[in-house]
Amino acid sequence: MLEENAINREPQRYPKISNDLLRSAHQSGLQEMKIIILVASKLPQNSDEDFDPLTPIYITREDAVRIGFNPSNVARDLRIACSNLRAREVTIPTPLGDKVTGWVYNLLFFKSEVFQKLKEKYPTSKHDEDFINQLRLHNLLETLPFVMKSDENLMARIIMHPDVVPFLVQLKKNYTQVDLLELAKLTDSIYSFRIFLLMMEWKSTGVVHKKIDELRKEFMLQDKYDNAKDLRRRVIDTAIDEINEKTDWQASYTLKKTGRKFTHLELKFK
Repeated sequence: MLEENAINREPQRYPKISNDLLRSAHQSGLQEMKIIILVASKLPQNSDEDFDPLTPIYITREDAVRIGFNPSNVARDLRIACSNLRAREVTIPTPLGDKVTGWVYNLLFFKSEVFQKLKEKYPTSKHDEDFINQLRLHNLLETLPFVMKSDENLMARIIMHPDVVPFLVQLKKNYTQVDLLELAKLTDSIYSFRIFLLMMEWKSTGVVHKKIDELRKEFMLQDKYDNAKDLRRRVIDTAIDEINEKTDWQASYTLKKTGRKFTHLELKFK
């Protein structure tokens, strides 16, 4: 079988992601976060077997549409999201201090028809290196203007950074389990996505208590919406409205004061 250890399965509906990694992922854009969760949905969730962190994961056009990419721009957005993720660093809190690392170790793009032809040409795992070299060649060709005229059947081959993989695979505790189909409905605002993931982290209680300063830091809002009115209107109201309208969840919130200043968010949902 070609690339014997590759992950090319259908996404699982309820992937798990480490809470620490999920909070760090809020630093990424909407489509990048969708790629992270899509990758998690293809990784082993409940197995104790050894897992090679350098195992490649294949993401197809259909996978991207399934998690909410716009079908008319899916290939372009898939390219941009994966490339941005490769260029981005992530800071993960650990007992020994913050770990700063990359999200993506290796990334290739190619057409699905190229993939199928190469599978036929190199049908056994002993030809993996030849197969990958051919993919690399097509990846380079894809960057040429005269070739990039149709991205309709684009595929991405991603190897996540080995530092990140333990926070996505075979998790036993301190994780958030998300519903891929519900997440796919959120397309309007990055804040809808972030607040929905925050809700899923606290799904067992139905209540999120969050310091506003912590929310600002996780959502990369330190220099934005200093006024509580703007924070409500531009971030929280926008997110709650979309979540209530598009998903099976209903949420409401209050901002609580310490003295004269709004300092805490209380978010309830069911």
